[in-house]
Parts: sequence; structure tokens; C-alpha cells
Amino acid sequence: MIQHGIDCEWGGALGDGHLPRKKHAPASYWWDESSEKFAVIRNPATRLVSYYRYVGAEFGAFHDVTFTEFIQTRQRAQVNKRLTDPWLDQCYWLMYRDKIIVDRFLCTETLEKDVHEYLGNFGPVPRLNTTSRCDEDLMVWYSEKDLRRVRKAFARDYEVLGYK
Repeated sequence: MIQHGIDCEWGGALGDGHLPRKKHAPASYWWDESSEKFAVIRNPATRLVSYYRYVGAEFGAFHDVTFTEFIQTRQRAQVNKRLTDPWLDQCYWLMYRDKIIVDRFLCTETLEKDVHEYLGNFGPVPRLNTTSRCDEDLMVWYSEKDLRRVRKAFARDYEVLGYK
């Protein structure tokens, strides 16, 4: 899909002379790329709620698993014939040899503002794969104990990406 001169499936500006890159590839795949890089990040706790809701609604996963059970057992789901792992931290995608190799983070929570600050004002920011917002009140989803589990599982994300 192409929007605003950006190939949303492969990344990169059209005609920029770069080979297409994978949609989701770890930092080790493109650590030596000389172009400026950005990544969209998300609070790990809201990311898990989103995964649970999206994969459950779209693919029928977790129909007999509560959110608490999902957190406690660190479950994964089969999506489009591949196992997706919501428990892989975002830093896996952003770091190479313990170094962040992304030039700029855009936060899902403030995406519209961040995109306009970074790329300029080119109109509304397209959103794909959206479900209703789940980050207004995390405690609707989490017990204190489960939230501690998530913070421990994603300690590197919380520390490196600056989430509280």
C-alpha cells in the first residue's frame, strides 16, 4: 500500500534507490543502512492489550483464555500460518549489539503529533489494523500483580524507551 509517497508495506520512500526492506525485521537486518530510521513504539502494557484484543477478534484466538491467563502463561497465537510473539520486546527490533540504531521514536500514544513534528504536516496520519483504544485505563485490564509481571517481562522496553 502506498500513501504519501511512502510504501507502507515495505518501508522507505518511493524512488529512494533503496532495496525493499521487510515490513517487520529486527535491527540486525538493517543496522548498516545509512538512511535515517524511525520506529513507531508503544507502551508494552497497552501493546499486550491490543494484541490480545486484535488477535482474539480477528483470528478467534484466546476464546477460552482470560486476559489474566494470557499474561500469566505468556501465550502466543498462530496468525496467518505463523506464530506471532507478543512477548518479544520492542528493543529486539530497535537495537543491534546493545545499541539503539533508530534515529527517532514515534509513540503510538502521540502518533499524530509525532509524525507531524518529524515529517511535516501532510494531512491525517493513516491508521491500519486499529481496534478501539485500550490505553485510557490500564487497570480495567490489569491487576497490580499482572502489571508488575508485564513490567518485569518488558523491563528493557520500559528503561530504554522511557515508558513509566
